[in-house]
Amino acid sequence: EGVWRIDLPEGQLNDLVVALIGLSDCERAIALAHLPENASVRELAPDALCGVTPPVLTPVLTPVLADVVVAPVIGAPLDAFDLCGLLSRAAFSGRILFVGKGVADIAMIERELRAAHPGLCIQVIGAAVRT
Repeated sequence: EGVWRIDLPEGQLNDLVVALIGLSDCERAIALAHLPENASVRELAPDALCGVTPPVLTPVLTPVLADVVVAPVIGAPLDAFDLCGLLSRAAFSGRILFVGKGVADIAMIERELRAAHPGLCIQVIGAAVRT
């Protein structure tokens, strides 16, 4: 489990836009514990992304995605690999934080996601909430 740090200049942290996609209440609490308190948090149902293909995908994502996307590693109808594929096709350039609640080997999943999607900035965190 790594502690997630956002390496942006202080001024950009004040304007940070975070999209939460398909998180349970527990995963949401874990994610919010790792984000700046003043982040602008927006939520998007994963169903809104299913079956959407470019060029339709980018306009669907644009209103909610800016700096950081937070989603579960294992989720329905999208898992981490599905979401990375969508974000790659939409030319997403922000950071992606996956919450690995109940996942045994977070480091392995992070390595596999990064290897499959080298153009994305990906981190996987575990279930422990850090203060």
